[in-house]
Amino acid sequence: MAKKDSNAELQEAILVLESKQKEELKRLKKEISDVTERLKPKNLLLAGVNKIRHSSALKATLIVAGVGLVSSIVYKKVAASRRRKHHDMKMNYMRQSQANSQARSISGSLIKYIITAIISQNSSRIKEVVVGLLNKLKTSPDPDTNSQVSDMPSEKRSTKSTI
Repeated sequence: MAKKDSNAELQEAILVLESKQKEELKRLKKEISDVTERLKPKNLLLAGVNKIRHSSALKATLIVAGVGLVSSIVYKKVAASRRRKHHDMKMNYMRQSQANSQARSISGSLIKYIITAIISQNSSRIKEVVVGLLNKLKTSPDPDTNSQVSDMPSEKRSTKSTI
């Protein structure tokens, strides 16, 4: 009889282990499907946008990079217009003196250096201004609420109500 009990216990243990294995397999399949869903390009893009939206340090970094990009675009536009003028002059067979072209080259480099120096020295101020503007745009006041009166100190509020 002890042999039957041990066989029954063994069969019961096998059934328990098989059910645990099935549950773990279901969990593993669910986890794999979750990972594949998160790795889809659409979901990666949405996660990145949400991270940018909620991270102030990342916003500040992007703002500084944007300001640098805009300043380089403006500089390139100025340089391109200068090249066009130079090309037009060349096509009209107008000769420039060597000193004049060197002076223009030096002045262009100087302007680029000054713009870069101004932006690098005032990057924190530029960042604060842009972040402040973005915050103002993001939290525009509701015209139905009278926030000006509630923001005033109590002395000014009492004089405001009597007027």
